[in-house]
Amino acid sequence: MKESTILFITVMIMGLTQDFATAQNKTPGREAAYFQIGGDGITIVSLNYDRTLAGPLQGRVGLGYSYAVGDIEILDHNYLVSLPMQASYLMGGDNNFFEITGGITPTYLWGAGSGAKRESEFTVVPSLFVGYRHQPLGNGFLFRVNLGAGYDREGIHPAIGLSFGFVIN
Repeated sequence: MKESTILFITVMIMGLTQDFATAQNKTPGREAAYFQIGGDGITIVSLNYDRTLAGPLQGRVGLGYSYAVGDIEILDHNYLVSLPMQASYLMGGDNNFFEITGGITPTYLWGAGSGAKRESEFTVVPSLFVGYRHQPLGNGFLFRVNLGAGYDREGIHPAIGLSFGFVIN
């Protein structure tokens, strides 16, 4: 049993190494800017910058914003700003990739209630997402759709995200 486990792990590492070497030849455009609805930005909308770090590894930073009336338990009128910081591993080729994304999203929530009552809260939300990414090898249109969840002290929060933007080399 122990030998078969070691063999399995060795084969998986060799496969990932080969995938990494192959993917370096089919790396998508180096930089992207896009608008995201939902997803790992935790907010309703976010603007994001994505850059190729090494081979199929992408790094991302964004800025998100939400306004909610009564949706969040703090007060009557709530505002949420987020700063998603993610790393993505892309598998595939040409313009179509399967994407695994993980990272953290610091969020700042503040609200105003009736009268002079005001409250605020800072949270860091870890998240994990999987999805599809259409990103050309050169300049062009970027499209992403992902499904995953963030986690905070209140539990797991599933989310779906749609992204539209442009790739710049």
